[in-house]
Amino acid sequence: FTVTGLELMSKQFTREEALKYIGALEKNANHPLAIGIINYLNKQAVQPYEAHNLQALSGVGLVATVQNQEVKIVNEKEVARLQLTFDETIKTNYQEQGNTLSYLIIAGQLVALLALGDKVKPEAKTFIAELQAQGITPVMLTGDNQVIAQNIAKELSLDEGYSELLPADKVAILEKLEAEEVGKGKL
Repeated sequence: FTVTGLELMSKQFTREEALKYIGALEKNANHPLAIGIINYLNKQAVQPYEAHNLQALSGVGLVATVQNQEVKIVNEKEVARLQLTFDETIKTNYQEQGNTLSYLIIAGQLVALLALGDKVKPEAKTFIAELQAQGITPVMLTGDNQVIAQNIAKELSLDEGYSELLPADKVAILEKLEAEEVGKGKL
């Protein structure tokens, strides 16, 4: 993943400050999004703040105390759940380009939108084609939004996929698919 955009939603913070807060939460994570963010910060020569009491919010994002304030990096579902509003046109262009969006919240205030783009690896296309040639139907399970998932599924020639899933949702779908295969005598 690479950072494709940062949109400030609060005049109380500069672009560099927003990046320092984002970096504080992401610098010790090993998720592909975090790696892309940290690579971007390094290129921008931005030194992240220090995060304390960092916690993962399953299927939502991260939360920590940074600069004595509660700071979160979350997905769009969490922004909606918290009833934080913003100009929706800001996100539209990024979503149409297939970006993953994360939101920076500081002390309950929506501060920034961070967009990250990803390219499908060439070996993924080859691997999917090899599975399909063997009569195996690959199924995509992703936490990405529906637009991103549809773009990836199309690029990989996948007929079946599920989007906007939490980790527990993925497990439930895998269990369901496995039970269906056992019922067909395939496993």
